[in-house]
Amino acid sequence: MFVLTTVTRDCKNGDLYVSVDDNAYLTKEAASAALRARYEDFLKSMELEDNGASDENGNAMPGGYCISDEASIYDYADYANCQLLPIVVITTKEIQPVM
Repeated sequence: MFVLTTVTRDCKNGDLYVSVDDNAYLTKEAASAALRARYEDFLKSMELEDNGASDENGNAMPGGYCISDEASIYDYADYANCQLLPIVVITTKEIQPVM
């Protein structure tokens, strides 16, 4: 089984928030689809793009990337003198049922 973990960072003060999804997914593919949907929801709410967090010249910029088992979204953080930092990180984790 697989679960999603999400870490978000408050851009104003740097506080980190960690959550583990209540849903468990039977396959890695199902977890990856859920990860992609959550990533796209975060991008939309933050008004950012799926751009690999870089422009066409490879320069870092706000935005995100998503691969099968990990997604990250970068934005400027006020608490860190407006440095570009990971603000959202979502991963899939395989878990073993406890017997």
